[in-house]
Amino acid sequence: MLKKTVILLIALLLAASLTACNTTSDQVSLADFQTQIYTHPSGYEINMPKDWNVFQQGINSVIIYNADKTISLNIVSEIGGMDYHTMPELLQTATTMLAESIDDLSVVAELSDADVSTEAGTTSEGKITAKKTGHEVLKGMTKDGDQVLADVTAQAPLDGIHYYLIFLCGGKDYTANSQLFEDINKSFELVKTEDEIYGMLDDKMEFGQDDADSTSDQAEPEQESQ
Repeated sequence: MLKKTVILLIALLLAASLTACNTTSDQVSLADFQTQIYTHPSGYEINMPKDWNVFQQGINSVIIYNADKTISLNIVSEIGGMDYHTMPELLQTATTMLAESIDDLSVVAELSDADVSTEAGTTSEGKITAKKTGHEVLKGMTKDGDQVLADVTAQAPLDGIHYYLIFLCGGKDYTANSQLFEDINKSFELVKTEDEIYGMLDDKMEFGQDDADSTSDQAEPEQESQ
């Protein structure tokens, strides 16, 4: 299920996200932007720059571009994944999927201790935060011979519930926006309760939904300006 979704979405991302060159090397963070809250129907939200736009939204996935399409963010929800997988194994899953569309893929930085596991926390508003998080940066070459960097975060807020946040861009864009990517990753929160999230798993098992078909769903995203 996840493999079909990621291969399709990464192919779409690579088609448009690397067509322009970065024009600045200045480091930016989320605090440098006017922001908006993006909420996905599967039950999570992130805070992102106001001029970033949703390109395609499915039942368990979304593609988001920055204003000039030099950066793409792909978020994939895996509802009902194997809860006994370690975080390094979840990151390897993302790497394997990226390798379907990116050549000579290799890890250039591990940005967190992927073996750390804690109890899921909640914010003051009662939103669930991840109990396991892994973060790494990979580099590779597109089919056209351009270098691409992938900033990959895997989040596991509940047993069997996984989210993959994948930023794709060129090397200069990564240098300028790595802090922004980290800020967006840190803003990730669930907005559904634990019962509601697991209820989605029950619904999927009952109706046999296939996430590979979800990319045709162009439902309007919920966005809230801040």
